[in-house]
Amino acid sequence: MFDSKSETTKLLSLENISACHKTISVLDAISFSVSKGEMIALIGPNGAGKSTLLQVIAGIHPVKKGSITLKNKSLTSYSRTKLSQEIAFMSQRFSPAFSYSVRETVWMGRHPYRNTAQKDELSLVVKSIQEVGLEQVMDRDIRTLSGGELQRVHFARTMVQETPLLLLDEPSSAQDYRGTYRMISALQRMVREGKTVLAVVHDLNLAVGAFPRIIALEKGKIISDANIKETIRSGVLQHLFGNIEILQKDERIMIGLHLTTEKI
Repeated sequence: MFDSKSETTKLLSLENISACHKTISVLDAISFSVSKGEMIALIGPNGAGKSTLLQVIAGIHPVKKGSITLKNKSLTSYSRTKLSQEIAFMSQRFSPAFSYSVRETVWMGRHPYRNTAQKDELSLVVKSIQEVGLEQVMDRDIRTLSGGELQRVHFARTMVQETPLLLLDEPSSAQDYRGTYRMISALQRMVREGKTVLAVVHDLNLAVGAFPRIIALEKGKIISDANIKETIRSGVLQHLFGNIEILQKDERIMIGLHLTTEKI
């Protein structure tokens, strides 16, 4: 398992976490720690429990067994408002039902601070919109946006929440290469500034190319928690995803499906 940093930098700790959907077990004996400034990818096949794990950490899915501590305090001791100042959660599902502009939607990320005096929030909102490349549609109704544009709106809303921990569920699944680059560049900037990122990632090339630590789940259990080199060396990717091919040259890694063509 991954050797996280010292206790003094530990941000989050999960101990023996189990969770269910109704009567179906989806997480089983999950334990790991996260230190300040880490950028971690959660990988695994569909139904492995990745999204549920983020929801459990965000405090929106109940825990059947185990404990979670955030900044050395039990997660259950936080009020919803205070927890929203510590953890930002970006879901993979977006269903805009109201006529809000891009600017207004991103501004909603400041809601946890509505009762406290804050710095220039408009400047923060505009800067985040610019960072994801949506300044030209800042005043557009979000219902008129493409799926990729809408995903970047919610990513920007997550950024302006300015929390120590960001939980992202497939944040770039609808992005083209430029959109993905913008998102990863923003995440790397935030990590350099001391933020911590835990993201569900299905693109294995993105996982091994941008995330120094990779946690692999299978059937609700952690089967690997390692750096990129150890993840590749262990064979866990082939175990999880079957017929894939891994090409390495110097420090560069490329992962693809190993396909065969047959004559018809």
